[in-house]
Amino acid sequence: MENLEKRLYVFSHFMLSPMAKGIQTLHSTVELFNKYTPNMSNDNCVDDLQYDILFDWSINHKTVISLNAGVSGDLDDLMYVLQDPDNQYPWADFCEDEYSLKGVRTAASIVLTEKIYETAALFRTRNFEWDYNLGRVICLDVSKVDVDMLEKVENYGRFSAFEMNFISIINQYRLAN
Repeated sequence: MENLEKRLYVFSHFMLSPMAKGIQTLHSTVELFNKYTPNMSNDNCVDDLQYDILFDWSINHKTVISLNAGVSGDLDDLMYVLQDPDNQYPWADFCEDEYSLKGVRTAASIVLTEKIYETAALFRTRNFEWDYNLGRVICLDVSKVDVDMLEKVENYGRFSAFEMNFISIINQYRLAN
């Protein structure tokens, strides 16, 4: 995964102002570093793969995509997906304190590789489906697709159940405003 491009995807609460969404993006990004950087609060014990993905993004890529995550229940549903034991991507959420917003979850962040977001882009063309048994992408009509992009996605190899699920989830969200 270290040679793949990476982006930070932030899912922000719909009811926040644009400025507040930017602030919550920063809060959830800080939580990523708190979670995956060895420190006293995590007993200096972090997942090496997730640590490597996070720091490769922060040093070499830096792109942030801010998405509208809907309301509190939608963010709770997203948290259920992010907590999947098969999720190998670094993620964190941020909840405001009790005094400010009664503990409401305002954002969740995840660092994704191009394997996820480039495949999600292909699926938005509605010309692809999954072979769930093989964990691979099936092209329905090669004449309607960018062949270079299709070849790139085919080279990613097998997709995990989490990855296939998250690709469909990411396509449900729109850019935050």
